[in-house]
Amino acid sequence: MIELGLQRISRLLYNTPTPWRAIHVAGTNGKGSVCTYISQMLQVYNDSTYRASRGHRPLRLGSFTSPHLIDRWDCIRLRNYRGRDMAPVSSELFHAVEKTVLDRNREADIRATEFELLTATAFEIFTRAKLDVAVVEVGVGGRLDATNILGQPYVDKNGFPTTEKPRPLPLVSVITKIGMDHQGLLGNTIEEIAREKAGIAKPPIRLVYDHTNSPEVKEVLKQAGTRTLNSFKYGCQICELLTAQSWLPHVKANAMVAAVATQAALEGLDRLDSNDRLATREPYVRLPWTSGLESSAHKDGNEQRSAAPEYPMLDTETADGKPMDGSTTKPFTPITPIEQPPQQTDEHMEETAAEATPTQLRFRPVPAVTQDADNEGVSADFTRRQFQANLKNLNWTTGLANRNDQRPGNASPAGSSIKTETFQSLQTAMAESVTRTIFRGRQQWINIRSLTGRRERALLDGAHNPQAAEVLNHKVSALRGIPREEDESASLYPITWVVAMTKGKEVAGFFEKLLLEGDNVVAVEFGPVDGMPWVEAMGSAELIAEVRDVMPDLAATGDYGRDLLAALKAASEMAEKTPGQKLVIAGSLYLVGDTLRLLRDTHQKEKGEIGRNA
Repeated sequence: MIELGLQRISRLLYNTPTPWRAIHVAGTNGKGSVCTYISQMLQVYNDSTYRASRGHRPLRLGSFTSPHLIDRWDCIRLRNYRGRDMAPVSSELFHAVEKTVLDRNREADIRATEFELLTATAFEIFTRAKLDVAVVEVGVGGRLDATNILGQPYVDKNGFPTTEKPRPLPLVSVITKIGMDHQGLLGNTIEEIAREKAGIAKPPIRLVYDHTNSPEVKEVLKQAGTRTLNSFKYGCQICELLTAQSWLPHVKANAMVAAVATQAALEGLDRLDSNDRLATREPYVRLPWTSGLESSAHKDGNEQRSAAPEYPMLDTETADGKPMDGSTTKPFTPITPIEQPPQQTDEHMEETAAEATPTQLRFRPVPAVTQDADNEGVSADFTRRQFQANLKNLNWTTGLANRNDQRPGNASPAGSSIKTETFQSLQTAMAESVTRTIFRGRQQWINIRSLTGRRERALLDGAHNPQAAEVLNHKVSALRGIPREEDESASLYPITWVVAMTKGKEVAGFFEKLLLEGDNVVAVEFGPVDGMPWVEAMGSAELIAEVRDVMPDLAATGDYGRDLLAALKAASEMAEKTPGQKLVIAGSLYLVGDTLRLLRDTHQKEKGEIGRNA
């Protein structure tokens, strides 16, 4: 059962400071993708020569997303000074910190929910790890979600407010695409749901939102945040590179939201005064982003651009070149943006993007599971060559870093030129990181030969609602499109599906976007979800009955209860009857987790047997 509210999480963390800064992400679709893109872009910044040239140490980064895929602790990830990739925390660390949280919950009789306990564990880990920045995904809704303790007042162990300064605000709040989600719990209209999700907005910090949201949603978001940033209208250099790509609308929208949010977050770090800064962090100076990120104050329902907002900031010098105190408030003069291409309306952008070929993200094989499977290649139109060509088409001659560095006491023009080039490289690398992003369980090719004997790989995808089904269908349509050699008149391959769904999900709306006559469907039930006892799988027999209502002319069906291995074997046999037929596993992220866990456990068992026989 989902119980929303901030009282229990506040008591769980009453004695735990949260000095790190968050990038807080809510929405219905794309939350996980946006969180991953932001994490990737922050890592690019950490690894950049641009950061190093400014004398800043890498940021300690972390992320908390939900749900987990395989193990409960894989939703909490860290990267320290020396690590090059975000990695899940160890089981030992997770359980040690979780025990502290569980003891606190029991001793104070807080009766926190499972998600609140998980959130408290994640935040406790972040504090102990002395993070600088954490990317935090909302669980359900936003306003009353446990993660929304960020920026809230401290309470004592009994839940009464203290006189302490409130917890630090996030660097930026982010809203992805909002749709009908958890009706009844969040609201029965799109506006009501949007208001709940917009509850993470905390003026005066910026609220970045997906420009493809409906007008009704955007109006709610503008009312919630005094400093809203439309991810399309208030673009940035990275966004210019991203808009030039031939991607599906949702991929482009998510990438642009992440790009604007990342840059707003880095700007947010620059704006912190000495009292808000972690003691171990060296002073950051202003980064040369575009002026679109320096404004967007909301007034009378309209977004406004302000020429020179004032804010406390650390800098190395005043306008006359003398050292300045970190607490000094100084007007910021926005950097002149690069020459912008003609503005497109949201509708025009979506129309042109809809005609584009889908991007194929590169997936790293799952460790010790799919190492013999080929990586998916990135699309041909998404290459370093194209990025470099796009860079040439942009008006980089305005010299972003040069303008920022041509102040009294700064480096020579030669040094400025080098910095400009380094900044361009950072922008390109951040944009390119989108193609290197790893989405386990999202259009991921896996090798199931060890389970079923099938040589051809299966497509694994966690799509579980109509919007996600529409995205998956672009991929599946491409898989169907090759004519069968033995029957030139047949234009499409059938697909064999292995599916599971959470009880209460919209079956018809999901499958009507995916199924065609002649497909095979095998239904299964995912097992109990660790840490989420309220999640229950729809019965496989019930699911098959509803699927047949959607598509009566299926070639074959089967329901296998919780026997996932038997379901995969049966589906493989069905698919083998038609040479070239693809096998797709979809309908639930929990099914994705069960599948990856089964592969891992099978591989470990085989490895153990090989070791004993050696």
